Amino acid sequence: MRRIAWLPAVLMVITATAAVSQTTWTRFNFAPDKFSINFPRYPQITESETNGLKMRTYVVDDAANMVIVAVMPVGEVPDTKQAFDAVETSRKAKGGLVLSRRDFTVQGAPASELVFRSANGSILMDRIIYREGHLYQLFTTPGPDNKAQPWAGQFYESFRFLP
Repeated sequence: MRRIAWLPAVLMVITATAAVSQTTWTRFNFAPDKFSINFPRYPQITESETNGLKMRTYVVDDAANMVIVAVMPVGEVPDTKQAFDAVETSRKAKGGLVLSRRDFTVQGAPASELVFRSANGSILMDRIIYREGHLYQLFTTPGPDNKAQPWAGQFYESFRFLP
């Protein structure tokens, strides 16, 4: 059960509703969590704890869109496919319809990307990456038409692990 104990924390990130205008994006390095990514400006960084699991979130939010990276130490996950399946199942349980799922790797780390329609009709994309006992979740909120923003791909693809 420990393998999916982090699921409620992931779902908290997904309930966020806000947005990020198209501005110049800059690469930021976050050494404590060993990653770098492009954000439209320096993110607000918060730490929280849910169900005994710590989470650090990096959020850029304006009146139109929101981009988020959440990092959670989850310990060893011997079967990442099972963990990613649990995330997909949670989307369905909340009334979502999974439109596609792609399992792949990011710099050798197992990853899964879900595109789903939420219960309110929004089309959302959620990328989850597991590396060295940490779960990284990348998430964007949809635009006013409830579809993925044109810049969302650049956000997801800019994620890199630091040495």
